Amino acid sequence: MNWNILKTSGVLILLVTFFVGCNNVHPGFEKTESGIYYQVISQVDSLKAMKADSGEFYVMEMNYGTVDSLLFKSELLPDQMVKMPFRKKEFGGDVWEALSLFSKGDSAHFIIRADSFFLKTTRAPEIPEIFLKDNEVHFHINITNIQTKEEIDAEQAAFVNARKYAETIEIAKFIAENNWTNSTLESGLYFNKIKSGKGRKVKAGLFLTFDFEISLLDGKTIYSSIQASYPGKFEYGKNFDTKGLMEGLGRMRQGDEVELLIPSALAFGEGGRPGMIDPYTPLHYFVRLIDVSTKAENDAEAEAKRKAEEAQKMALKLQEASVLAKYIADNEITVEPTASGLYFISILEGDGEQAVAGKKVKVHYSGTLLDGTPFDSSVGKEPFEFVLGQNQVIKGWDEGIAMLKVGGKATLIIPSSIAYGERQAGKIIKAYSPLKFDVELLEIIKE
Repeated sequence: MNWNILKTSGVLILLVTFFVGCNNVHPGFEKTESGIYYQVISQVDSLKAMKADSGEFYVMEMNYGTVDSLLFKSELLPDQMVKMPFRKKEFGGDVWEALSLFSKGDSAHFIIRADSFFLKTTRAPEIPEIFLKDNEVHFHINITNIQTKEEIDAEQAAFVNARKYAETIEIAKFIAENNWTNSTLESGLYFNKIKSGKGRKVKAGLFLTFDFEISLLDGKTIYSSIQASYPGKFEYGKNFDTKGLMEGLGRMRQGDEVELLIPSALAFGEGGRPGMIDPYTPLHYFVRLIDVSTKAENDAEAEAKRKAEEAQKMALKLQEASVLAKYIADNEITVEPTASGLYFISILEGDGEQAVAGKKVKVHYSGTLLDGTPFDSSVGKEPFEFVLGQNQVIKGWDEGIAMLKVGGKATLIIPSSIAYGERQAGKIIKAYSPLKFDVELLEIIKE
């Protein structure tokens, strides 16, 4: 069993304490005061329930994703379990608060905000596109145990020792079943050529482009650059992946296809790769060497690609002004833009408190491109909260929301210079895209 501490760009997950009634947004779910929706599927006797505390770990099955698509499944981990340390909540409605609702033996479905989870908890640079529509992350958990670190360490030590002896048996079985004879190199690497190429031979300083697939010896695929449509590329002689792959590539020439059986000593060793590869795990690689180029050839290709990308960005930049001007004319917008280029179109004058920098605000919003393509909305979901003027949102939002009073509604036409600029945000918002937001200031939160 592996000690897996789940990360998403780096982090972990779970729920909260205050129970309120059912809600209209998610029928059948309870809602906490902090905005966590939860539904207990099965629960232990509350009088005998064991809850996690400081220094302890949740041991559980976990899946999470959108309402209809999973991003993570613990069953794909080597031991099919996630082991996460107990933490006190960092903010209301976070994953840690969510987990604290449950006890050993509980199975549950809970929902937290995607923006808070990815941007605050995992500190991801942006929210994954599949979560933009609903701004919700759905977690499905089954807490099978709650253990101390000492208990987990003892289990891990026993597991590592068992893996050490199992590796030799697994390699011998694979070699026999696949009839790999006379393929062992002095290092312990097994090298089996499938196809011989006629191109340039690999040597230090050359740049390699290659497809590769990594599998366990039972056939389970760990990674495939072919499926990802993303070939490996690096300068040979510098580190890439494992020692076994480096040695195998060094025996190839352009056009070769080979299979490698890499013992753990030339792969990830006694540590394995937590959450993906167990300790003392031998690996099976398929490698296809697509291209071998000199530094000059590689630099020329990279420069050509850079120029093509710059040309595309320049075209989008030049196009933005005409797209924005056409939208303003077609929609007969007569308000003057602010100094930053923001168009603030008041729909309803609020009669409440004025929003000011440094205050936490709660808003509803819908965002589209100027052609009407939607990319995000809070309507029908929980409102969005952020501290105004703290660079927690795009500049156009900080400026536009500060022009509202509580109860006010407006349309914001935001040029890319105060939106995402030359960056692409997800698949819908391209570089130099002007954006349209319909916003409503619901509340200035007193803290």
